[in-house]
Amino acid sequence: MKQLQSESIGKILWIVLWVAAIFTAVSVVNTVIYIIDYQLFYKIEAFYSVVTIFIALIHFILFILYGIWIYKVHMDFKTFFPDHPVTPGKAVGFYFIPFFSLYWLFHVPAKLSRSLKSEAITADYRGKFSVLWPFGVIFFIIDHIFNLYFAYNESMYISEWTWLTADIVYLILLILSLSLLFAVTNSLQLLKTHKLETEQQQPADDDTPLNA
Repeated sequence: MKQLQSESIGKILWIVLWVAAIFTAVSVVNTVIYIIDYQLFYKIEAFYSVVTIFIALIHFILFILYGIWIYKVHMDFKTFFPDHPVTPGKAVGFYFIPFFSLYWLFHVPAKLSRSLKSEAITADYRGKFSVLWPFGVIFFIIDHIFNLYFAYNESMYISEWTWLTADIVYLILLILSLSLLFAVTNSLQLLKTHKLETEQQQPADDDTPLNA
């Protein structure tokens, strides 16, 4: 095993999540400026518009990257945990089933956590993952509710405090996503290293002469 299936896409996802977090933090600052000093905000309004468009673009890119990543993560999990109950296809496909997708938001991370629990070497990261993923799901749902609210309401009628709260929620979601990605990626790296060490030791064990 030279490289994990999810390794390359995981690195790309990590970078894009950081970029999204930075631009969202900038958006939070811009919204605060709008609230406390509109005259100053008026001078940077064009910049704020660019930031908003860029965040929307990154949000779409993250959606695609996450789908690819979660598919490949489950390929890796099937390698290390043959009894892992979620297949790569189901891990992605079931998110597109109306209503059932809400259940799937909780089901997938719960099963990932359960599989990680079965290996002692991933215990630390499994603990972090188990604590963080429920918060990640909650903030994802809240962010989705905000997006629906913005989609069905004219921006001129939306309070600046609502925009600020939505930005903060999305920023927290991105930070949680980075932490969860870190936990899963490092767990898989530990499993990969352990598997390689086991495979390297096996031939040596086989060649050891038996005592008469």
